[in-house]
Amino acid sequence: MNPVLHHYIAGLEFSGDLFLDVEKLFNKHNAEATWVHCAKVAHEAKALALQFHADPVIAERAGWLHDIGTIIPNEDKVAVAQALHIPILEEELAFPYILHQKLSREMAIQIFGRV
Repeated sequence: MNPVLHHYIAGLEFSGDLFLDVEKLFNKHNAEATWVHCAKVAHEAKALALQFHADPVIAERAGWLHDIGTIIPNEDKVAVAQALHIPILEEELAFPYILHQKLSREMAIQIFGRV
């Protein structure tokens, strides 16, 4: 894992249960509202996957992980993205919040071993 991410998971002991571990991550960063949002997205993603004969496990995981990059404060998003070698658009420099999408993907891979 890239050392820049260590700060965001410091003190957390992950169990291997994605649901519980993502909840711990959001709780550590006082992001309970985002956790509730991700829970709703995960539930809907799983339901849609079942409806359209896609893999419900993958869909649910995507729901849990899609906004984990929001735990990184907006004022740090550009520096963290640069440290992770994530390409940054001019629009993302102007409005760093939108980098959470790219950061979420990289964090899902590096922290949770998932895409």
